[in-house]
Amino acid sequence: MRAVSSNSYSENILLVLEKEDKGKLHSLFETSINLKFGERLINISCNNTVMPPFGIQVPEYCIKKITADMENREEIIFDSTEKSLLFKDMDLKLNLRGKVYDSRILPVQADKKNAEKNIKEILDYFLGNNEKNGFGIGSREFVKVITDVENSTLNEEVLVKINNIRKDIEAGKTEIKSYNYFLGRGEGLTPGGDDFIIGIMAAMNFFNHKKTGKLKKELMQDIYKKTTDISAEYLYYGVISCFSLNITEFCKKLLLNNINKEEEKKALYKSYENLIKNGHTSGVDTLMGILLYIITALKTV
Repeated sequence: MRAVSSNSYSENILLVLEKEDKGKLHSLFETSINLKFGERLINISCNNTVMPPFGIQVPEYCIKKITADMENREEIIFDSTEKSLLFKDMDLKLNLRGKVYDSRILPVQADKKNAEKNIKEILDYFLGNNEKNGFGIGSREFVKVITDVENSTLNEEVLVKINNIRKDIEAGKTEIKSYNYFLGRGEGLTPGGDDFIIGIMAAMNFFNHKKTGKLKKELMQDIYKKTTDISAEYLYYGVISCFSLNITEFCKKLLLNNINKEEEKKALYKSYENLIKNGHTSGVDTLMGILLYIITALKTV
């Protein structure tokens, strides 16, 4: 049996495999696959930027072999002794090796003035690039709602709904009715509305928002009837404060980096690019959720 080793994997992977050691193919793409073990998904890809909370990263040649040879009937077995995934029909053993990364977001204490300076820098960059989003709204219209709503026309339904969440954040509320509009809204493997919610949830965790228990429970109620399996998996992990590393890295740098230092300014921009390049518009939709929450929350601090 040919053996290959991963470059890295989320610490959540072993938690899944310890409960369920037999899996099957869930979905297959050109450069990644999703396996299903029990109720949970495991993503295998060669993307070392996104690094999801249920991900394993492997060399490019490895994912090419897997996606080329994988069949629907393939059963995957977890060997706990060797910490390996066995693809028996493919005669392949994937050893879980390399960096084990922590997907959790823990609260941070940010300097308000510094964070506001970073946000202004990113907003200017965001507007200058006019990034395409999954809602079909202009960047300027969105930024107007989250920074200067009194002078916003709110002439589209989605802008009204975004403003409803902004008002909830401002009031310290987390009402599911404000989020229901976005759940499952949009196209693709992860609809834009879900990515938007993920961004909000990530920012909530950084600010240690206390009143999220009820909202998280309600978000997951009948979730598989409301959105795609893959999007539901990201939301499942978001509920337990776990997010893709490109999201956590951007949030940290947005809140903590000192852009007066050239190296830290470059790192902030790099984390921005790593976020928005995810998917067709997934990264931008996530960014919009992050900006909405952080900008609004900082006004209440």
